[in-house]
Amino acid sequence: MAGEALQRLGLGADKVKALEANIGVTYAITCLFGMLTDIFFASRVAPRLLGINLKDEAHKLESALGSTGTKLAAGQFEAYGALRARVYEVITGEAIGLTVSDLEARFEVKVEQAAHLEKRIDVTPDLTLQSGYRLALLGELGQVYQAGNFIGQENTRTILSRKTS
Repeated sequence: MAGEALQRLGLGADKVKALEANIGVTYAITCLFGMLTDIFFASRVAPRLLGINLKDEAHKLESALGSTGTKLAAGQFEAYGALRARVYEVITGEAIGLTVSDLEARFEVKVEQAAHLEKRIDVTPDLTLQSGYRLALLGELGQVYQAGNFIGQENTRTILSRKTS
């Protein structure tokens, strides 16, 4: 687009070629400046406009999600947080025929992954649960247990790590 605009200016071929060579550098500088401006705005200006202390709000969110506030080394994570994931196999008659959106709304959980016959399947809101489906449920532990007990039994096999066709 910028190269086409330069050619329409009526400049000589050598001048257009020199200017076109600078387009990539110009885009890179613009992108860098834009990214730095976004970071500065989001970390310094926006919190002041909203009247919040970003560090305090981050600590409150950590506490709400189950953090103990203990300093952990890089790569370490809290063992217990507010959100849990468990894998359940669909075996109960009540669950068979429900859609993913029905299950998620009823128990306030999220179906993160699904598999059937050792193959991952796409999780969509209108996916109808069938016997033998394994579902990875994510949510508050109590809600996950309620949803899991409703659909069947906990399964120790994990959902496949990548989608297979």
